[in-house]
Amino acid sequence: MLGSPLSIVFGFFVGGWLNEFYGWRASFMMLGLPGLAVAGWARFSLREPRRDKPTMDGATKIPPSTLSQPGGMASSIPPRNIREVFATLWANITFRQLLFSVSVNSFFAYGIVQWLPAFFIRKYGLTTGELGTWLAAIQGLGGLVGFYLGGEWASRYAANNERLQLTAMATVTVSFGIVSAFIYLSPNLHMAFGLLVIATVGGLMINGPLFALIQTLVPQRMRATAVALIFLFANLIGGLGPWVTGALSDALRPLVGEESLRYSLLVLCPGFLWSAWHFWRGSRTVTHDIETAQTNPDGVPEQEAVASNTSVESFPADLVPPP
Repeated sequence: MLGSPLSIVFGFFVGGWLNEFYGWRASFMMLGLPGLAVAGWARFSLREPRRDKPTMDGATKIPPSTLSQPGGMASSIPPRNIREVFATLWANITFRQLLFSVSVNSFFAYGIVQWLPAFFIRKYGLTTGELGTWLAAIQGLGGLVGFYLGGEWASRYAANNERLQLTAMATVTVSFGIVSAFIYLSPNLHMAFGLLVIATVGGLMINGPLFALIQTLVPQRMRATAVALIFLFANLIGGLGPWVTGALSDALRPLVGEESLRYSLLVLCPGFLWSAWHFWRGSRTVTHDIETAQTNPDGVPEQEAVASNTSVESFPADLVPPP
């Protein structure tokens, strides 16, 4: 996940100075054109592995999917359809809490982050080049530290203790909301940037443990769909955050004038307590839900799982894979 803060280092620094020298319209074009080259590179260099696999294994005459079960056991369990996947994920209480938490967190985080440059420019009179350099260092390099430290902490001090991980995520999220509020109450620029460093490093520490936990929490055949759902709702709900921040700033303008954006961002900060509450709720059920996922890794009803595990006994001898 270090790719995200690395892109921020490049994006803020280059984008800020391009806008300073050439304006926003030319900046968008210059930053967008390389994407066409990357798209072409991906199209002709990346291959879909499933298209290269034979439909039957040459040595055993058994579909390859049946040879990848733990212990070499063959399995005839078909892939789950999307309705079954949704039903299984929704029944997982901890996953449901994580989905709510990430969606709520994204709403308030997107609403703040998208307006953060405008706040610093209006409040402290920075140019886009200066601000881009500062944010590249703070949110880019600080993000690298936060992502890495979060994963390192979880691996060293909370391995196989997902309850502790979720409790820590809740604590960090509450702290992030409090520190963020003081950014907008700071009397000077350097104090605001110092608090932004703390908020960035701390707030991003949850990402590594969070997405690792999602992979542990759900049946292995549903992991890709689980992550896709998390990002789907994070973007659908989170995408409303910037609009709400802007609308709130406009509504406050007749009351507080040029300070309207500042107070609009302040109003959003307590929302992270809502996100933390869902993390805490998830910590109460995560142990049970992980045990359930491990005892039924395919996420199938018990009767179907028993039938699939015993079906290998009915295979002709020459079709059963060797030990």
